[in-house]
Amino acid sequence: MESLDTAREQNTDVRIDELVSSVQSGQTEAFSLLYEEYLGRVYRYVYARIGKMEQAEDITQEVFVRAFKSISTYRCRGRPFLAWLVRIAHNLVVDYYRRANRLHFVPLAEPVAASGEIPRASRRATWDC
Repeated sequence: MESLDTAREQNTDVRIDELVSSVQSGQTEAFSLLYEEYLGRVYRYVYARIGKMEQAEDITQEVFVRAFKSISTYRCRGRPFLAWLVRIAHNLVVDYYRRANRLHFVPLAEPVAASGEIPRASRRATWDC
């Protein structure tokens, strides 16, 4: 049974390598097959790290956009294509958290009027010495 599973994995790897080569040769429609093959796995990877469905969908989309744009630079190097996609996803997740940590929102004690005018009580300077 193990040899059958191993043969299937090798057959899948060969098929994926052929699809990647096709895309690199200019047959861009072959990328849709790569997308269909890996969409679920990349999404699950991202969602497990983000925990927010909408953001995970956006990041997953960006993974495939970046992969498509830079597939000409992809080299197998003995690793599966999925590893390359996951590396792109990892980098985007890191970027997501960097941006999230940079943005800090501080709630206002009093709402500011739409005109932007500061309420009267807030204009008084008080000095405690």
